[in-house]
Amino acid sequence: MSTLRLLLVFSLVSASALAAHPSRDRASEPIALEKKSSARTALLDVEGVRCGACSLRIRKALKKLDGVEAVRAGKSKKRVLVDYDSKKTSPSQIAARVEKTGFGCRVAGDRGR
Repeated sequence: MSTLRLLLVFSLVSASALAAHPSRDRASEPIALEKKSSARTALLDVEGVRCGACSLRIRKALKKLDGVEAVRAGKSKKRVLVDYDSKKTSPSQIAARVEKTGFGCRVAGDRGR
């Protein structure tokens, strides 16, 4: 009988502890499926950018490309960060658009956001 009481007390204490800290009871929570984001950022090395007008030409050309969300030029104006949707475009397509604008370009990096 004392074992049964001990078990009952332990159950009540455990239940109240879980109620006080619901984050500890992960078994009863539904599992959220992680969605893979298609948002990425490409880093481009651009040659021939000499002024703000050059940077503006590149930004305007890239913003017309479907899937490009944002374009940021680095302080040296030789580096450009492009936020894009990988389902709609790719770093090579972005670099090709920069080259079509009249500047040399290579993809220096690509990462998820």
